[in-house]
Amino acid sequence: MEQHGWALGMIETVGFPALVAAGDAAAKAADVRVVTYQGADAGIVTLYLVGDVASVQAAVAAGKEAAKQIGQLRAAHVIPRPGPRVGQLVNRLTRESQRSDRLAGANHPPPQPSPPAADSAREGEAGATAPPPAGPVEQSGGTSTDSGETAKQPAEAADQPDVERPESELDLMKASVAQLRKLARSRKDFPLSSAEISLARKEELVRLLSRLGKERSEEEA
Repeated sequence: MEQHGWALGMIETVGFPALVAAGDAAAKAADVRVVTYQGADAGIVTLYLVGDVASVQAAVAAGKEAAKQIGQLRAAHVIPRPGPRVGQLVNRLTRESQRSDRLAGANHPPPQPSPPAADSAREGEAGATAPPPAGPVEQSGGTSTDSGETAKQPAEAADQPDVERPESELDLMKASVAQLRKLARSRKDFPLSSAEISLARKEELVRLLSRLGKERSEEEA
């Protein structure tokens, strides 16, 4: 920082609102740079700004008036062409302020933007108008399916075998796992419990159903 041709301005207030108002008015009134601020006890804070002599004088004058309107102004002063020690002091205060700002930014990252209110409202309306089915769903063919099972399309249902009366193991292999479990639960002589049926693999269900079908055919014969 040059020792000649520049000035240091200081505005001291009680509380941050007056300080912020003073800094805003000072920065808008002239070509100056607000370098840092420093706090003391009892809410006393001091703002430091630099620039050429005329600009700093105009900025401090504007800052004083703004501080008086918002809160309490304690003091204001301009040092034209300060000595080298004062320049070093300002530089040290500036570095400490920048270091504190970096630490604060690392510990408190900026919040993520929330979705637009219009999108949130549309999502809420969509959820309100199309709730998931809570119970059995009546199909066009007059049959119902449980809410936990996926309803078959008409084209797929036409290709599915009649597992209520399977003719062979091949018919059972063409059926879905949900159909096989439903058929297994309908058989009172099925060797697995309802909980075991829910965990059984398709191959095991086909094997057991096929065996029961053969036994029933032999008994009827």
